Amino acid sequence: MSYYAAALMNNLENAIIDIFEDLRNFVVTYEELLLKILYASVILLASYLLAKYLVKLTTRVMEKTSPPGKVKTVARGIKFAVVFVGAAIALTLLGIDMSGLLVATGFAGLVVGLAAQQSLGELFAGLFFMSEGSVRVGDVVKIDEDLGIVEDMGFLSARIRLLSGEIVRIPNSKLMSSKIYNLSKPTALRIEVVVGISYGSNISKAVNTIRRVLESHPLVLAEPEPKILVDSLGESSVNLKVWAWVPAKMIYEIKRDIVKQIKEALDREGIEIPFPQRVVWLRTLGGREAPEHSASRSA
Repeated sequence: MSYYAAALMNNLENAIIDIFEDLRNFVVTYEELLLKILYASVILLASYLLAKYLVKLTTRVMEKTSPPGKVKTVARGIKFAVVFVGAAIALTLLGIDMSGLLVATGFAGLVVGLAAQQSLGELFAGLFFMSEGSVRVGDVVKIDEDLGIVEDMGFLSARIRLLSGEIVRIPNSKLMSSKIYNLSKPTALRIEVVVGISYGSNISKAVNTIRRVLESHPLVLAEPEPKILVDSLGESSVNLKVWAWVPAKMIYEIKRDIVKQIKEALDREGIEIPFPQRVVWLRTLGGREAPEHSASRSA
């Protein structure tokens, strides 16, 4: 019995020795490859951590002065660039020839570029538009006939919420070629109101009445001074053009309030805002003409 036990222990010892010998031979044989894999893993991990740190640093620095869309774009670009460089270095350490990969990538990029010329054009237009910084998320803008608030600025398009509530998606290429009025940039904007008074009304009295309304309004700026001009002689009224400068962020609320106050002030002073009027000439049987005045309310 002891003979068999000794033989078993001897075989087990030899097996363990063989395993360690095979492991040592494997390590010796593939030592260089294992070291390359280790170094490549360290480089990938380091590039990821570096990219994460640079993204946080960039976001913290840029968010004070740049729109969120621009910050997000720059952060993504930095992360992609750092990780790509790290991956390229790791693959080079593993002995992978990057020239073939670069050629393949270039060919694939050419195919994708030809298939998506418009999308790439939108992308580059968006990057340029964000880097310019002329419009930010939250700004009130007028683009052609669309007036609203910028809700988002992406790689391919911008999303505008119109004052009526609808959301409009505008491609970045159109933004680059359109005339954009940013109503949030200036601190003050001019409002314009046209007031028509009847030909029988006293123009000076009407001007003074409107001036008192503007001077008493708490949100109408004293400088530049409001202006009231006799603009034109219309078919039914003498048209006065009213200019006043107000805080930009409240321009629409103030304009509605001023129009209301001007109408109420003119009514109190007995100054008529006339309906459209026409003078009709009637020919009588005796060949004589007599004018007949008529007034009609526009539908």
